[in-house]
Amino acid sequence: MNHPPEIELLPDGSYRVSGKVSLAQRILRIAVIVAVLGGMVALAGLVLWATLLLIPVVLGAAVVAWLAWRFELWRRR
Repeated sequence: MNHPPEIELLPDGSYRVSGKVSLAQRILRIAVIVAVLGGMVALAGLVLWATLLLIPVVLGAAVVAWLAWRFELWRRR
């Protein structure tokens, strides 16, 4: 079922015909969306990697703090 094109009269007296988006424009839009989503996944992976890399540092700091606390308790006895 073919619909006639919509014709819009502009204030200057000219007409604007709304047409369909071309195949190239649709492909470009999809490519941009895929690229943005891929970038977001890569960034999330980088953040996860950096977070996992810091876990041993945090554990080491916790052990040092616990040992300092135990040493202080031993010194006060």
